Amino acid sequence: MTADIRQRIKIELLRADAEYWKSPDTPSAPLTTMRQAFDGIALVLFPAGVLTESLLRTAIPELVWDSAIAAGWWRCASETPQRIFPERVGHYWAWRDEVSDWQRFFHDETAVWVVRLPADSAKAGAVPDLGTRLAVASESALISHTAQAARIGIGRSTYFEVKAGRGGKRARRRAEEYARNLQTTQKPD
Repeated sequence: MTADIRQRIKIELLRADAEYWKSPDTPSAPLTTMRQAFDGIALVLFPAGVLTESLLRTAIPELVWDSAIAAGWWRCASETPQRIFPERVGHYWAWRDEVSDWQRFFHDETAVWVVRLPADSAKAGAVPDLGTRLAVASESALISHTAQAARIGIGRSTYFEVKAGRGGKRARRRAEEYARNLQTTQKPD
């Protein structure tokens, strides 16, 4: 991965960390934060064209668990195996209650991202088109396409033309710049 992608992932983890520390004593805070981190990482990797099903099922959950334990979101863990921390998650040993279905913990998030992956394996390494990146950005920020067009600084009809692969050169350039800079300059509403 490039230094830019690593930096964007770091930003997403810092955003999740900031959200966690707003209310760390809430019972759902650790799991909510971990899900936010998972989606943030996937949102960085998808437009870059490097997101794969393998990353979604293994590497991203491992990174999220390592981050959660290192940052203190998940406090029931150790760097070495102990009787109280029997399960290996990421690079740590953790205790996880028996009530939750841990095997399916990131299942929903993974399923959402897997359906967005290119169906053709030849396209797997290709960068998704601008229309797809704009759609993902709109969904992740929970804003309408009209609101996103306003953020980009183009009209609604021009936005949909650009999204469809048409539109003027200037509008496409603005949309490309918006999509490229989204992770570092735009915080989801």
